[in-house]
Amino acid sequence: GRTNYNEASSRSHTVFRLVVESAEKKENARSRRSCLNIVDLAGSENAVKAGQSRIKETGYINKSLLTLGHVIMKLSEKRKNSHIPYRNSKLTRILQSSLSGQAAVAIVCCISPSSKNLEETISTLKFASRAKKIKASVKVNYDEQTLLKQYRGEIERLKKEVAELRARAEKEQP
Repeated sequence: GRTNYNEASSRSHTVFRLVVESAEKKENARSRRSCLNIVDLAGSENAVKAGQSRIKETGYINKSLLTLGHVIMKLSEKRKNSHIPYRNSKLTRILQSSLSGQAAVAIVCCISPSSKNLEETISTLKFASRAKKIKASVKVNYDEQTLLKQYRGEIERLKKEVAELRARAEKEQP
């Protein structure tokens, strides 16, 4: 719909998530999982500029953007054991695996050259600067059920081995 900011504004965040899983055809094979998130964030808005009819919607958008900014700020700090508030918004909860540094992330920020949007442009650039400081340690993600099945098989094999060793030790005792 139309806002005082933009005639063709959807005024919502959009998250497109593609999950790809692959596994070998042999029994107890590991299943690998990859997730691609493509996110289009609604820009923050001033409630006065957005219009009175959009004040609740503007509040939700700004809250999720604020939370995302806070999560990124916490992640960009180099403190160990610092609480990251992923659960403070649906957006950060959905993006937790991508934001936590366990994934490769690319961010494209759009800014306005207009002087009347200077405050939003500066805010966007600060956000991008903080996001750039997050250190990624990309890792292969394996499906938990497959890992559990594999570990159960390993436990059973080890139990049999222990039983065989005990039986052999009993035979060898005089």
